[in-house]
Amino acid sequence: MALDPVARLRQCCLRLPEVTERLTHGEPGFFVRDKKLFVMLDQHHHGAAHVGFWAAAPPGAQEALLAADPDR
Repeated sequence: MALDPVARLRQCCLRLPEVTERLTHGEPGFFVRDKKLFVMLDQHHHGAAHVGFWAAAPPGAQEALLAADPDR
């Protein structure tokens, strides 16, 4: 049985060293050394139909991902 997307994201984040989880803006967030936010969850926020997340990335990463698979 596959993990739900939120459980899978949590598992991936919490495997990283020095990562903690706490609420931020009413949603789970994942922090390095309990200070620097690097992933924030959007889990049906304000009744939205979607589940998504924001992740910190270096400049140009978004463009590279879009170029690699524009349909996704």
